[in-house]
Amino acid sequence: MLKLEYPCRLMHEDDGTFTVSFADVPEALTCGGTRGEALELAQNALSVALTFYLEDGQPTPTPGRRKAGANVQPRE
Repeated sequence: MLKLEYPCRLMHEDDGTFTVSFADVPEALTCGGTRGEALELAQNALSVALTFYLEDGQPTPTPGRRKAGANVQPRE
């Protein structure tokens, strides 16, 4: 099975929450109360967003290069 890893951006917000976004899959956007929770929810957000691409017959976005300090979320 092909395993893709999508770089994500984790931002600590002023209200103490963490927001996660993906440059390659802008529809995958989520947040959580802790860093760990946000990254866990990011896996689900990425999975759901990529499912929409497949259902619409659109090509799945290719993961970009990981930049220094970026987190990576796997998608099998």
